[in-house]
Amino acid sequence: MPMPDGRASTCTPGWWCPATGRGKRASKALVNQKIVVGRRGAGIRVAPHLHNSVADIERFLETVRRTA
Repeated sequence: MPMPDGRASTCTPGWWCPATGRGKRASKALVNQKIVVGRRGAGIRVAPHLHNSVADIERFLETVRRTA
């Protein structure tokens, strides 16, 4: 889905809400787990690749579940 500034986002989970601060909390938790994400405004950008394993994705999802 294109962003307002024309960039495409790979994945924008449901943290795109500045009032809740969820994006900031999730980003910190993911970085603490050495999971690389990019902050985009009030949200985060996740860009999985062929080099990521199923275990990597599960670790990402578990970290997000604990943070939400």
